[in-house]
Amino acid sequence: MAIIKKVNYLMLLIYSTAFFSVLGIGYRTIVALISLWAIGEFAYDWHQVVIGLKMAVVASFAVTLAAFIFNKIDEYNARKKPPSDPDK
Repeated sequence: MAIIKKVNYLMLLIYSTAFFSVLGIGYRTIVALISLWAIGEFAYDWHQVVIGLKMAVVASFAVTLAAFIFNKIDEYNARKKPPSDPDK
């Protein structure tokens, strides 16, 4: 069962990295298109893509770590409190 949870966290890390990468690249592309329309120059270079990918990795690690911590808190609370009787 522990292997399945580790795989789920790994998949969350991969999916969130992909999501934040697409989101960041899309955002920077829209800003570059607005600058093309406003000043006539398409200001987009590979340095911005690398920075966006680094930011996506950091954000996805933060999301995965938060999910892991909240899961551990829920497991702790589930062990600590006995189930309540719904008939009362």
